[in-house]
Amino acid sequence: MIKMNRRMALGSLFVSTIAGSFCGGAQSWVSVGEEADTLNWANDVLRFGKTSRFETAPVLTGLTLQPRGSHMAIAGDDNRVRICNRETGELVHLLIGHSEWVRDLAFSPDGEFLLSAGYDGRLLKWEVETGELAGEVYRASFPIAAMVLGQTTTIACVVGFSQNVCWLNWAESRFVGKTNVDCQDLRAVAVSPNEKTWITGGRNGVVYGLDLKTGRTIWEKTVHRRRIRDLKFSSDGQRIYSCGEDARIHVTHVRDAEKSFSLQGQHNKGQAIEPLGNGLIASAGTNNEIAIWDTQRRRLLGKLVGHDGSVTSLAFDGDRLYSTGYDTTVRIWKANPRFAEQPQTGIRVGRDPNSSQNSNK
Repeated sequence: MIKMNRRMALGSLFVSTIAGSFCGGAQSWVSVGEEADTLNWANDVLRFGKTSRFETAPVLTGLTLQPRGSHMAIAGDDNRVRICNRETGELVHLLIGHSEWVRDLAFSPDGEFLLSAGYDGRLLKWEVETGELAGEVYRASFPIAAMVLGQTTTIACVVGFSQNVCWLNWAESRFVGKTNVDCQDLRAVAVSPNEKTWITGGRNGVVYGLDLKTGRTIWEKTVHRRRIRDLKFSSDGQRIYSCGEDARIHVTHVRDAEKSFSLQGQHNKGQAIEPLGNGLIASAGTNNEIAIWDTQRRRLLGKLVGHDGSVTSLAFDGDRLYSTGYDTTVRIWKANPRFAEQPQTGIRVGRDPNSSQNSNK
């Protein structure tokens, strides 16, 4: 069962002044303690009902959008994957194959296949047109928490509750290689637009840069003081956006560490982050809200309110922002084209915790 209705995202933002420390170093913040203008973005609500009288509606924790297509895929704790029409919310296919929580999803670059990964350690491939299972790409020895696909090759990378970072050829269902990092609990993985650098992060707050050709860690940066939950590259590959359980957003400049910085404007554990273009990003987490940031000016533009539980995943199609949550809903937010021009208040800006200015003397 699917239900859709339209609401308005209404809310206000208040941030108090604070001084603190990060990774052992002194931290200075720019702070404004006043309410920000509301971001009034209309949003459609897609809600899934029970699939049988013995079940509850699923907690949704994974979402991805079909490239050059009209579908989106949604997954959660009922071990199922749903392919829906993005315009109507109509359920197109219900995919049943996983035996544990499905944690991540990705469409192939041509949109013809969908890959799903979960706590059962399986990476499955589905035909989007028919909804049929096309095969098992890989069976890991650990629960898979996240995956990413290259956009110009058929390489996929999976991570989870293990030190292993595994690369697969998803088209051929073939193992390519793996490397280990010094973290037993990896929750996020991403790849640069040129596919030369793969990154992962998890419990220890470190982002690891990896080279597929050599299978080696080429750099590592401590950017959070608690678990990293999500990370993404900017479209030009020059910046890495990450969020974590330390309630901070970090912007890592790949080539110039002195330009890296952290942001804080919401008291919540970060769960998801999504680039919106032109230096804008969305972040979400356990306070049930979505924050919109201008990273070029290091400003918090405001928040979107509507979810009644933690917001777990975000996706952007250039026009609309999609979000899933523990409240069993998908929300599709229509951005106000003038939102970036609204007054920016409630801001905290911090320096890079790895810079020499923040190191312990």
